[in-house]
Amino acid sequence: MNPRTYHEDEIDIRKTKNLTGIGCLLAVVLPILLLPFIIGWLFFRTGETTLEISSSPHDVHTIEVVKVDEFPDPVIDIRYGDQVMTKTKIPDEIKIDWESDQKATVTLIKGDRKQTIPIIFD
Repeated sequence: MNPRTYHEDEIDIRKTKNLTGIGCLLAVVLPILLLPFIIGWLFFRTGETTLEISSSPHDVHTIEVVKVDEFPDPVIDIRYGDQVMTKTKIPDEIKIDWESDQKATVTLIKGDRKQTIPIIFD
């Protein structure tokens, strides 16, 4: 067994210090670099929840009411055909009444307030 020399000990100490320094640097830099991405993902992610889907009497057209979780407040999208109508108040109740395959009325009820939206398909 060869005894270690002073020079070999110095090399091992330098390697250990360098690796420790790199580890500490990565431990500080990586979270700082990742933090904006994490915050952006948390605040700006959008999720959708379908609240109501209704098809016309002969299944020609469909109206879909979706809650979109946007930052800072969620909104309601009324989707029909290739159009989207956005409302800012989340209703307590949603009713969709079809007059024919081409005409419908969407009623959004929030408390004692009632909003009717006519939908006409071309």
